[in-house]
Amino acid sequence: MNNFVKALKKAVSIIPRNVSHPILGATLLKGNGEDLNIFAIGNDISVKITIDCDFKLDCCVNGKLLCDFLQSIKGNVKLEQTEQSLMVYSDNNELELPIISSQEFPSFPELMGSKISVLASDLKNAFKKVDFVPTRDWYEPFKASVLFDYQYELLKIVASDDRRLAICSIIANEEETIEHKKVLLSRDTILGLENILFDQGEISIQFGDNLVSFSCNDIEENIVVFANLAGGEFPNYERVIPKEEFGCCDCEIWRENLIQSLNRASLITNLISINISDTFNLSGFGEQGKFKEIVPVLEAYGSINIMCNLKYLLQPLSRIEDEKVKLKFMGEKSPIVLKSKEYIYIVTPVEAIEE
Repeated sequence: MNNFVKALKKAVSIIPRNVSHPILGATLLKGNGEDLNIFAIGNDISVKITIDCDFKLDCCVNGKLLCDFLQSIKGNVKLEQTEQSLMVYSDNNELELPIISSQEFPSFPELMGSKISVLASDLKNAFKKVDFVPTRDWYEPFKASVLFDYQYELLKIVASDDRRLAICSIIANEEETIEHKKVLLSRDTILGLENILFDQGEISIQFGDNLVSFSCNDIEENIVVFANLAGGEFPNYERVIPKEEFGCCDCEIWRENLIQSLNRASLITNLISINISDTFNLSGFGEQGKFKEIVPVLEAYGSINIMCNLKYLLQPLSRIEDEKVKLKFMGEKSPIVLKSKEYIYIVTPVEAIEE
């Protein structure tokens, strides 16, 4: 029963609060006494979860209500389907839910398309590193989307907005040679994938004509998620990445030291000035006062005096695990590049403000 409740909770998490038809808010349960398939439909994604279960069911039901009820009771639980209801029996409780015919539930697509596989931990970490993306942007859809760019056994997860660009690269395995693939998924879809997909193991990704599917399994569950493609066109992000190996100033720094310094600065200001010559200096001012600090560096070449949004610099640092990071400065009015293993983050500076 615990496996059933766990799988049901994942499935119903994608169902929107408001639906245009009752069947779209329902959960399909199909069990033959050995395997149970749980189907649910969201705005951008659909999910099918298969578990070992002895329930014999073939109906659509209010999955959210069923899940809430099962999580609130203890003891043995039995589900039985009648002609018009799903009966739920426990030691001290009984629940009767109306059902809808399974034939009314929308059909799911077949798994088709070019297939690659990645480590679940790599994919989840990539999502975390680009999750500054807003949920919606009515004017430029790409700003509320994440790009999957696959070529030569390398999957790049890319996100951007007006001032930031993040690129996380993942090693992928392919069953056969695959041509260059680029697809856009909405931020809502990424949130759904984060909640449903496993944290460990392997995830298969298939690129279809109008959707992308994600599959994973363990001894308890087999999960398939179908994701609709987002509209809009992602800009050519590669032209934003500096081609020069070195900037006018480059430095390597302990990540934790820089995080602590920026956190202290955030008590005073939202904008931080970076001045590098012989030392790495942070400074800023605000209504609460003024701040100055020298941050220890491992290596530093060149000099720079530049200002940026403190939050935009702190955010990626808090989501990577590398002990050291590299900062490349191309000029006082050029983007700042932060690099770590398989990760590039670019942020544009802001104009200096006089005290």
